[in-house]
Amino acid sequence: MANPYRILSLGVLAAFGTALGTAFVARRPHAPPPPPKWLPEAHAAPVEHVRREKLRHGHTLAELLEQLRVDAAQASAILAQLPDSAADAEVREGREYDLRLSARTGGVRRMTLQLDADRVL
Repeated sequence: MANPYRILSLGVLAAFGTALGTAFVARRPHAPPPPPKWLPEAHAAPVEHVRREKLRHGHTLAELLEQLRVDAAQASAILAQLPDSAADAEVREGREYDLRLSARTGGVRRMTLQLDADRVL
């Protein structure tokens, strides 16, 4: 008859080897676990909204700025940067302009209008 301690030690060694092998083989993470849901998700409020519109027939830049409720001082500063012919003349119909409006106040933060191929207001 075989030594019972030898059989017992081989059994313990086999059980330990099996447990060790399954611990490393079974824990292959395919994707990181999701974060715990302790706190609600937070989203930042937007600072500005962007609108893209087209000019209508017969609008001048001064009328456009007045329609957008731009302060008179800011409007005159914008128009002063342009030659007199561009500030007073009608802008072509269908020309697109981008507006960046403040989310809090609704005021114009930035306006972009391409006057021609070389100039952007």
